[in-house]
Amino acid sequence: MTTTRTSATVAIVRYTTSEGDRFNGQASRIGPDGLFIESSNPLPIGTKIVVEFALPESPLEWLEAKGIVAWICPKADQYEFSQGMGVKFVALSPTVRRRILQRLRTEGYSDPP
Repeated sequence: MTTTRTSATVAIVRYTTSEGDRFNGQASRIGPDGLFIESSNPLPIGTKIVVEFALPESPLEWLEAKGIVAWICPKADQYEFSQGMGVKFVALSPTVRRRILQRLRTEGYSDPP
């Protein structure tokens, strides 16, 4: 099943591994199931992280989710992705999910069944 994601850039992303390593970055392609974090040094697949992100229309409102690195793009491809990692959300509050879906609706995305 393919999940539609918005191509809008999430202004800033902060993420922390379960070992306490902290990183800042930029993310794009956010959806109700996860997001893509641009990184020249992506974390290994399976790494658990806590991610905080701000949507473009609310840059001071930090949203939090727990996720796991599901896949990596070791080098940018010319069509779709920058170098980085795809993060699958494993714990997302109803409020954060609702904010993501509101953002997607503004870009023509319809709610999943």
